[in-house]
Amino acid sequence: MGSMATDLPWVYVLDVSFDHGSQVEEGEYPGYFRVALESLLMDLYPLLEIMPFHEL
Repeated sequence: MGSMATDLPWVYVLDVSFDHGSQVEEGEYPGYFRVALESLLMDLYPLLEIMPFHEL
């Protein structure tokens, strides 16, 4: 994970509702985005414990 060397480590998150087989023009939404690891640990992880998976 090369992002670990930066000030704010991040990971790519895939949008499961996006058609990843489609061609995307430069500058358009590619179906994924970067999320700071801090956000995952502090904001998302507690939701995983209390919300049913289909609601996430």
